[in-house]
Amino acid sequence: MSRPVAHHRTLQVALLLALAAAGAAPTMAARGGAVPGLERATRTLAAGDYAGAVRQYDQILSEFPGTTEARFQKGYALEKLGDFRGAIAEYEATLRLDPGEVRALNNLGFLLVDRAIDLPRGERLLRKAVQLNPDFSAAHDSLGWAEYHRKNFAQAETLFRAALEKDPNNLPAYYHAGVMTLKRGDYARSAMYLRKLVERDPRHVKGLMGLGMAYDRLGNKELARQTLSRALKLVDRSSAPGQEIVRMLNELGPYFPGHSLDRFLTAGQQRTSTLLESPAPAAGRGDGLRGTRAAPTPIREHRGPPIDFRKQPGEADPRPGDNRESAAAGQRRLATDLVRRHLELARLYAQFELYKDAASELETVINLEPASDEARQARDLLPQMTQHEEITQEARLGGYLRMGEALFGRQADEEAKLQYQKVLLTDGTHPVANKALAFLNVRSGDLERALGHVDKALAREPRYLEALLIRGYIEARRRQFDRSQKTFALAASLAGTDSEVARYAADMSDRMKRFSTLE
Repeated sequence: MSRPVAHHRTLQVALLLALAAAGAAPTMAARGGAVPGLERATRTLAAGDYAGAVRQYDQILSEFPGTTEARFQKGYALEKLGDFRGAIAEYEATLRLDPGEVRALNNLGFLLVDRAIDLPRGERLLRKAVQLNPDFSAAHDSLGWAEYHRKNFAQAETLFRAALEKDPNNLPAYYHAGVMTLKRGDYARSAMYLRKLVERDPRHVKGLMGLGMAYDRLGNKELARQTLSRALKLVDRSSAPGQEIVRMLNELGPYFPGHSLDRFLTAGQQRTSTLLESPAPAAGRGDGLRGTRAAPTPIREHRGPPIDFRKQPGEADPRPGDNRESAAAGQRRLATDLVRRHLELARLYAQFELYKDAASELETVINLEPASDEARQARDLLPQMTQHEEITQEARLGGYLRMGEALFGRQADEEAKLQYQKVLLTDGTHPVANKALAFLNVRSGDLERALGHVDKALAREPRYLEALLIRGYIEARRRQFDRSQKTFALAASLAGTDSEVARYAADMSDRMKRFSTLE
């Protein structure tokens, strides 16, 4: 996790010198004011040449080992190079020279917390930094991050807000507050924090990724796509962040029936053609929708080989005319397929912090095939699921929504429906869950059920763009062209003037008007 150093994670020369006076005040020689080469090393560090800066600090410290500023700055340079052990050693050495150096207290405390090395000590160091300098915004932010790790979420947000009151441009505080509220399922507040972050730093890739995710969870896939596309332009697609952004974009899936945005592909993938299909004016059920589906979401842990019905290694081919062996093999594979699926679902539930649901799936695996390798894995995982604390109802609903999206991306429509139905058991008019169920029922051809869900979504959120597009599509399929034309016209007016969704809705409104005239 990124962390604050000084106030903004950047070490400008003037800022370093100003902050040097913020802690205890040893002699200028100890601070480094009269040490030859320190100013040049500081400029090298500020320019981003961390390896070069480390070499210069080593030279300085070989002659002046008691220079606090050189120790602190070397620690920061090592941290930027990913040498966290070396950084911790230098911050410790800085504090031995000056126990009241608030920047070293902050940086060391944050590393101990964020790297899960020593949470209690890290918290003590951060509290000391806040006590020594109550106006030090970065220390409030870091202490908030420690409270977040302790699951003291209300106190964490209070500290993030305090950090921002003391420094409205503290980018890490916006990011940490946005991440915490996003993981807690408070997507509106998360979007507020992350929007302020990217307004101040339009090239903050992680901030854009988090904001895109928040928009997605709020049901605004158009804004999510635009935000994630901005992030993708800032990175190499073949890099780890680039591949993650590509995955997130693909998981957005189609916006509404009959519409498919061009999929985002990683480097080396061949781009496939896509279709922008119009709803057929003919009535009927069950005729499939064309378009590109979202890429599957990987199950990250212990995923076995793809499940298929091919011959297992060492298994004899069935004799011609003898179906008994192949039938038995088929039943065996079906049983294996079933327990694997339950195991995958358990891991997916755990990924979204739905630990009770994960435990239920693991128990199902154990009961179905007690002697299987999958049951062994389930027994190993079950204690981890049961030791977690119960999450809030809001977080649980958010988990079900994300689980539904992930299953939709894996083309597991029936299992995705189940997650959205779990949301409706608690909140029967939840607009996002009802919209998603409307989409899935349209795709399976059940227009009546789809219309019921989309009506519930719009009753609660009359300006819900995606729900309006689905309703317009259903009305067209039911040959209610006048209604469909008005619905698409309203959607076009809500979507703005310069977006793909607005153009689609306006085009569909014109088509429905022509169909109505022909009727």
